[in-house]
Amino acid sequence: MRRIHVFVGACFAVSMASVANAQLFNIDLSATANPVGPAAAYGAAAGQPGHWNNFQNPLGVFPLNDLGNLPTGVTMSLDGGSMGAFTGPNSAATVAGTNAENLLDDGWDPGTGPDVNGNVGVITFAGLAPGSYSVYVYAIAPDDISFRTGLEVVGGLPAGPVNVGGALGAANSFDDLSAYPAAPTAYAVFTKTIGIAENLVINVTLPNIGGTNFATINGIQITPEPGSLALLVLGAGALIRRRR
Repeated sequence: MRRIHVFVGACFAVSMASVANAQLFNIDLSATANPVGPAAAYGAAAGQPGHWNNFQNPLGVFPLNDLGNLPTGVTMSLDGGSMGAFTGPNSAATVAGTNAENLLDDGWDPGTGPDVNGNVGVITFAGLAPGSYSVYVYAIAPDDISFRTGLEVVGGLPAGPVNVGGALGAANSFDDLSAYPAAPTAYAVFTKTIGIAENLVINVTLPNIGGTNFATINGIQITPEPGSLALLVLGAGALIRRRR
């Protein structure tokens, strides 16, 4: 019986590692003319190194690979717009050839025409396992420090929209965006609990701030909240104890 328990525990550990890795994603949105994404060693603000999915087309449903570049059942879709590479003050602030440049100097431009809900763009993730997630959304305009992008994770916290944009600071000279100050301009971080068969939806808006605004989404990182994984581990441990 002891061997059975050890076997069950080992199988669970392998399974948990597989599930956790399958729900970790790095995504770079790029222009066709500038398709180079960050290197796998780059963790960005989430501190999450691994494969970066690189997408250069705003139309379609895109399957996502995990951090090990293995296929998963999770997909991402955009609702139109265009991809572009931009030059300007923020583009000049990134060091040529760095991972920060590859992530932030291009991206998805969803356009300026709002839908019936006031969104200029919608990003939808389907197939995520139930649990609590942290969602990092990079939304800095490379070409203009006055542009702002409004972000909202539907049902997530903080309640949106959260406005992102401005001038990149000196920290952008480094490959690790976690060096940014507590109120970063390049990205926003949300938490969201996903239910069974529930999609993760990110609404993109144009803030009513100053003059003209254009939205830009450079990339996204998705990682499970540590507490969510801990609950899974505790639940499985209880299951194994009941089997003894």
